[in-house]
Amino acid sequence: MRRGMILGSLLAAIAMFVWGFVFWTTPLGRSTMSHGIDNDRAQESLREIFPEDGVYFVPDVVEGEAQETWIERHRRGPLATVFYRRAGADPMEPIVFLNGFLHMLITCVVIAWLLGKALPALPTYGARLGFVLLAGFAATFWGHAGDPIWFYNPWKYHLMAMTYDLGAWGLAGLVLARFVRAD
Repeated sequence: MRRGMILGSLLAAIAMFVWGFVFWTTPLGRSTMSHGIDNDRAQESLREIFPEDGVYFVPDVVEGEAQETWIERHRRGPLATVFYRRAGADPMEPIVFLNGFLHMLITCVVIAWLLGKALPALPTYGARLGFVLLAGFAATFWGHAGDPIWFYNPWKYHLMAMTYDLGAWGLAGLVLARFVRAD
């Protein structure tokens, strides 16, 4: 079983990586993102508004200011959650892809370990696949449904991201269910 867990995790991570490439380099991955802004003006405005790297909520809660002021700003809008990095970065830098693959591999090792613990209750390929799919659905739903609920993020973006995640979990499940089994 241990050899199957290691090989299965590696192959599942490769499948996830390939899925990520296909998803994010085709129109599907960009289908719910808004376009058409003046990038230069937007970047300059961000540099002027945000002092340092971080996560910013607009409107922000200002210490010492009445809560009613924040509530009124929130009601008036616009609302934004900004993940801000002041310095630029090369989006095609090899370390980005290596770190992404390691993220997928560690995730697959963890789910393979959990699958191994549950093996006595999962004697068939279908049962093992179902286990991974259910775990993937739980992780996906938890990771994406909260932001539209609590922070008013657009549902269409998070539904698209859920599609990506569920596709990745599905591929990982197909592989892990084959390799992680009782010997």
